[in-house]
Amino acid sequence: MAITLRRLREEESPLLKELYLRMSIETPTAFGDTAEELSVWSDEKWQAMATEFATSPISSAFVAEDAAGAHGFVTTTIPSWRSVNTGLGKALPDNPDDPSDTTLMGRMWVAPEHRGQGLAHTLIQRVFAWAEEKNQRKVVLGCTEGNEQARRCYVRAGFVPMNMTLPHPNFEQLSIEVMECDV
Repeated sequence: MAITLRRLREEESPLLKELYLRMSIETPTAFGDTAEELSVWSDEKWQAMATEFATSPISSAFVAEDAAGAHGFVTTTIPSWRSVNTGLGKALPDNPDDPSDTTLMGRMWVAPEHRGQGLAHTLIQRVFAWAEEKNQRKVVLGCTEGNEQARRCYVRAGFVPMNMTLPHPNFEQLSIEVMECDV
């Protein structure tokens, strides 16, 4: 059965919620929110997120699916210069709230039964294409310490460590390695 890749649609807030919960249950340390936190989010919050991903010129979410359902997911966003430079300790440009030239790839996930079959590579390539469409220079991501399967996948796709780590928002014993790739 062929898997297709498409942008999340505005009316798919239930699918977005289902995917976020599934991701957080299957790989609890890989994402910034726990399943417990996500389970209490309001329907309005899920709908606002789905609308943003479906309609925003600076963020998107992509779903990999076949007739049996969704098997992969990834988000993209273009943060402001303020967000990018604050994290890197660089000087801000004249208009720090303008979108930067760096795409942030987040919530990359492939269902366990589909791992090792190239779906992660397909999702990453879609992020690269989206970033190119938006005239971005780099794609940046965070990989949780200990998630070696994901890290190997990112390295194969061309990501390199930025020699920078961030504290994990929910697991203080873990850190998040920041990686980048030129588009």
